[in-house]
Amino acid sequence: MEEIRWWARLLLISGVISVVLLISAPLGYRFGMTGLQSAFGSLALAVLGSAIVLLVSFVMVIITTRKGLVDNRQQLVIAALFSLLPLLAAVPQYFKVSSVPPINDISTDLEEPPAFDAALAERGEFSNDLNLEPAEAQQQKSAYPDVLPVTSTLTSEDAVSRSVALLEQMGLEVINVDLDAGRVEAVATTFWFGFKDDFVVRVRGNNKGSRIDARSVSRVGQFDLGVNAERVMTFIAGFAD
Repeated sequence: MEEIRWWARLLLISGVISVVLLISAPLGYRFGMTGLQSAFGSLALAVLGSAIVLLVSFVMVIITTRKGLVDNRQQLVIAALFSLLPLLAAVPQYFKVSSVPPINDISTDLEEPPAFDAALAERGEFSNDLNLEPAEAQQQKSAYPDVLPVTSTLTSEDAVSRSVALLEQMGLEVINVDLDAGRVEAVATTFWFGFKDDFVVRVRGNNKGSRIDARSVSRVGQFDLGVNAERVMTFIAGFAD
């Protein structure tokens, strides 16, 4: 009985540690206390530890139930519940990775993507390059056929103003508005890791109004989990509405 009590305490502590790692790893990277590889390593450890705790807790619950040790069983159930949190956070991300292409640069114009200006100084030397390769463009076409430019009856100036308002409404930080160039630049920052994605809108006037193109690019990482495409499509839908 004492041995089972010891296991119950150990599993409970391990489950709590897994949850702490799940929360502290991304926040540690965001606030500059750890590197990206260390953060991902901590997350992997949290998920692996949680899986082990859940499995062992399940086995121990069966044993304590058969022996009628209700008090120890309660601790084991709590440990299992703690271990579920990292798994519930990780499993959806795993399926998302497998369902989207490994790209991080999404544009409504794949032949002549909108160019960045002010964002270039903020991206840094270790950021992803801004060269949209043909293979990446083909993957985008296959995965996100709805990423298309917007045609509007608005003048170029009004389209720029609408773009600024829409990006702010989406929660992005607008860092550059150039009416002459028809360019709006903004930055999106993720909550947990603090990853930054750069967003640019290009407005070109024509005799019917204007054409609006948008582009969203991750600064780091190969997989964006479809976030950039989702952001561009949200902008497109919002502008069209």
